[in-house]
Amino acid sequence: NLTDGANDQFLCRDLWMKLATAMQRTVGFQDIGGVYFGKDGYYFERILDSHLSDTRWQNNLRFLEQFANTYDTGVSFLPVPSKGSLLTGLLPANAVLFQSDRLYAKIPQMLRQVSFLDIRPVLLEHASDRQLYFKTDHHWTMDAAYLAYTEWCRTQGIKPAALEAFEPGCVRKDFFGTLYSKAPDFHAQPDHFFLPVHVPEATVTIDGRQTDSIYDWGKLDTKDQYGVYFGGNFGRIEIHTKNSTSKKTLLMIKDSFANSAVPFFMTDYQTIVMIDLRYYNQPVSKLIQET
Repeated sequence: NLTDGANDQFLCRDLWMKLATAMQRTVGFQDIGGVYFGKDGYYFERILDSHLSDTRWQNNLRFLEQFANTYDTGVSFLPVPSKGSLLTGLLPANAVLFQSDRLYAKIPQMLRQVSFLDIRPVLLEHASDRQLYFKTDHHWTMDAAYLAYTEWCRTQGIKPAALEAFEPGCVRKDFFGTLYSKAPDFHAQPDHFFLPVHVPEATVTIDGRQTDSIYDWGKLDTKDQYGVYFGGNFGRIEIHTKNSTSKKTLLMIKDSFANSAVPFFMTDYQTIVMIDLRYYNQPVSKLIQET
């Protein structure tokens, strides 16, 4: 609308927002715009129990169980822990967040046919020697995504490819995420943004549009640098890896966290179909028949 447009064009908008954040922090605010300012420059999204729906969570788990009972295929569930629930030592004093352990406890209670992959232990094991989440964004980093991939391989009896095989490289040194956009601050610390640069050649179809790369390199020059993966989030993405020795297909029902993990999976699957139910409006049953 006109008001939003005027706000976006406001002269020195970023400077004024930083000044507003600085004033609020000076008087003791820890929560600004739904963001906590933690230790070592970390931002945390303020998510409370009241923001979540137990009914929706349980319905999602029931959907997974029904899916596994309906189709003759293995089904696994890999939930990504939120930054605040994992890096608790970096939260500000007296910060209040949703009870993630309570949600995790329901998973084994409700899933019988679905394999539950809890990656929290392996992430916590490496929390002191690797940066697992971006400081000013809610997403995990390449290192955390790779750890999740190795855990997946372990459960599937697959030998994971070494991280070095993907030739990880720093593609930007000034990454600021979505949480920074909510509460820009003079003292915010940009991250180095690493990608697995060397991935198998593939044909990629994004909502019917074909390309030859999983990366949209132009996104690195925009505000949404995380959008370098596929150019953003889409309903259906198909990856057909060229020269693959595997004949296997992986169907991944995902959110944006999976975008940074899927490059590693390309070494082990000939075809990967990624579905984001926020944007995909076709019956899942039809999708299963196609794949």
